[in-house]
Formats: sequence, C-alpha cells, structure tokens
Amino acid sequence: MWLRDRLTQAETKLEQLTTQLNIDDPASWAATEQRQRQALRQDLTVLATEVTTLTTTNQAEHQRLALEGQQAIAQLSADGQLLEHVREIIRFFKAA
Repeated sequence: MWLRDRLTQAETKLEQLTTQLNIDDPASWAATEQRQRQALRQDLTVLATEVTTLTTTNQAEHQRLALEGQQAIAQLSADGQLLEHVREIIRFFKAA
C-alpha cells in the first residue's frame, strides 16, 4: 500500500510538472516564461535602437560644440587683434 501511494504521488507530481512545462497551454509556467522572454527581447531591441540613436545624436552634438568652441576662439582672437589695433591708433593720436 505504501509503495502504491508513493507511485500515485509521483504520477500526480509528474502530471503537474508536465502541465506546468506544456508550452502549448497559454496558462502554463513555461508558456508564460516564453512570452516574458519574447517581450524582453523586444524591449532590448527597442533599447538597442534608442542607444544607437542617442549615440549618433551625442556624437553630432559633440562635433557641433567643438565647432562652436573653435569659432568662439577664432572670434576672440579676431576681437583681440581689433582691440590691439584700436590701442595702437589711440597711442598714435596721443603721441601726435
């Protein structure tokens, strides 16, 4: 009798596990896990695309900022040269 009970329990447990691992049953654990993995893959694909887009945008912004910095430095140099010329003209008129 004891062996028969153990065998019945084992069969019941096997049926439960088979049900849980049945991918064709949408309510099973395995099917749920499969859907979740698929959703995660889709999320990762979207995130990878967003990262690529942000990386491209970031590189373009860095290039734009570098160019603006170079232009600002060039403008400051030109302004400095103009001020030096104005000083020379003022000195010339003061000396004259």
